[in-house]
Amino acid sequence: MSRLIAMLREMRQRRADRVARAICPGDSWAFTPLYTGGHCPLCGWTPEGYVHTPPPLTRYDRYWAGMAAIAAISVLMLIVVVVAATTRG
Repeated sequence: MSRLIAMLREMRQRRADRVARAICPGDSWAFTPLYTGGHCPLCGWTPEGYVHTPPPLTRYDRYWAGMAAIAAISVLMLIVVVVAATTRG
């Protein structure tokens, strides 16, 4: 139960992070730390008290999933062609 509560708190924090804005004191640049890795994109300044927690699907690399889908479809097409060629004759 405590794990579920911790997960809900983390999701609530991520939702709040989407609207959190910071202004860098060095170059007066306004940015959203969630989308810049928790630091200023120009100089690297990190806001005090901000803990960067990436969204849950950030770790998911879509490239390899796409490559796996293409490979699976290619194998399926190969099977269809082989079955069609052998049953025709």
